[in-house]
Amino acid sequence: MDQHPDPIMSDPQIIPGPDRPSPGETFPKQSDAGFGAGTAAPDLAANLRFAASFLPSVSRLCRDIGLNRQQVNKYLSGASRPSPYNLRRIAAYFGIEPEDLAGPRERFARIWRQRGGLPAVQRDPLRLPEHLRDAFLRSDIDAERFLGVYHCYINSFSWPGHVLRYVMRIGRAGGWIVTKSVGRYAAEPDSGERYLMKCAGVATMQAHLLTIIEQQLLGAPTLSTTMLQPTYRSDVGVLSGVCLDTPMGGARRPVASRVVFRFLGRHADLRAAMAQTAVLAPESPAIEPRIRRLLAEPLDSPDSLPAWAPTRFPR
Repeated sequence: MDQHPDPIMSDPQIIPGPDRPSPGETFPKQSDAGFGAGTAAPDLAANLRFAASFLPSVSRLCRDIGLNRQQVNKYLSGASRPSPYNLRRIAAYFGIEPEDLAGPRERFARIWRQRGGLPAVQRDPLRLPEHLRDAFLRSDIDAERFLGVYHCYINSFSWPGHVLRYVMRIGRAGGWIVTKSVGRYAAEPDSGERYLMKCAGVATMQAHLLTIIEQQLLGAPTLSTTMLQPTYRSDVGVLSGVCLDTPMGGARRPVASRVVFRFLGRHADLRAAMAQTAVLAPESPAIEPRIRRLLAEPLDSPDSLPAWAPTRFPR
């Protein structure tokens, strides 16, 4: 993953138009998202004090993260700002994004309430079974070739008869493979209102399947599961599979749909990719014929399995 958070992929406040930012819109400068260590940051200090107030003591925070008390006191007072590395460690401890921890106090308080208040490490004493944790921390070595930026096409849950094109970035964060998805649409087919979709999650590669679990970050915090395979074993340019999710509004019943990922590159231009997110008609020329064919396949079609897929399954 990039050292500094990308403004488009990390800031839900940014919603430019369908093709490019409108003349009146501005984007935060990269330097705004990552002050150097030692720079005062009043909002960050206030957010840290608020989060730490839910712990038995500040010493608990220092001990759990591995930082000395004097250093943390400077963060809490605003006399010093954590380095990008320590900011990520502290944010991970509280179960939030670094940019949220460093963001405006009002937005942080809102996110904190939505997350349930307590730090992630204290919400539940339950620990993932070792084999399940290892499935995400020890992906097949083959997973590295899937890192990068994708255009994702899915038969829409919320707008039947349409195809959504959004952007997903798959990268590394420590031992984890992490994902972030964003789609912004100039107009919904029915209401004409603008809509922003933002999700984040984790991924793993097991038994030739790329499995992604993401949570919706805006609106109801629903989970989705996507399982993908390359259409050809040596080709990661197009991944085809199924997504299980719940559509917006209505009864929110779980539904499954075809999804196709088109690889844009390891370090593709995110702004250019975001400019092409759209709600498309199935026959739109913006959808490649190969992708259109894969999206049209029934969910239970044996033809949708890659030719190299294993012929024996554990169940």
